[in-house]
Amino acid sequence: MIDDVLSQAEDNLRVIRESMQRAKGLTNFGGVSGIFAGFLAIIGAFAQRIYVMSLPADARSQGFFLCWSLMIAFAVVFDYWNLSRRSRDVNRSLATRIVRHNAKLALPSILLGVLLTIAFVHEGRMNLVYPYWMLVYGCAVLAVAQGAAKELVWLGRGFLAFGIVVLLLQTFGSQHLRDAQIGLAAMLPSFGLLNIVYGISVGRRDGW
Repeated sequence: MIDDVLSQAEDNLRVIRESMQRAKGLTNFGGVSGIFAGFLAIIGAFAQRIYVMSLPADARSQGFFLCWSLMIAFAVVFDYWNLSRRSRDVNRSLATRIVRHNAKLALPSILLGVLLTIAFVHEGRMNLVYPYWMLVYGCAVLAVAQGAAKELVWLGRGFLAFGIVVLLLQTFGSQHLRDAQIGLAAMLPSFGLLNIVYGISVGRRDGW
């Protein structure tokens, strides 16, 4: 009788442990989502450089908002779908609590990014906003990275490093660097390549 009770308790503990491990995985951005977001960032950067910057000056603000709003919308929708797919084997209420908790942690940084973007666009200086996006995104990632996989921590640190370097070059570099759209160019290795490398790393760890 005691052996049966102990065996059942072990089975229950194993189920709880496996459920917690799967739920913990929801604190990471999915590998597929990272790769998809990286390619969207690359597409957005090229669209901004080739199309938006060729618009008349009075239409560039609208073009800027449209370009990046579409990229963000596509990324959010895809990540929502991927998260729903990954959370099928996790208790629904537990998954919901984890997602809400992470959203609350990231919200201050995201809100700051939105306000900075509005301010830069209002001043007609959209070309200067990109390092601030990197810094804000890095802070948001690190805010939700507690207890998550090391890849997510390094992703956040990578964005902070890119943001600091680009901001210093943009602020104290030569006029040639500022005119060369260094912030927009840095979107390719930061939001593009970093996200793709992160996605591949997480995907390989999860057994792709």
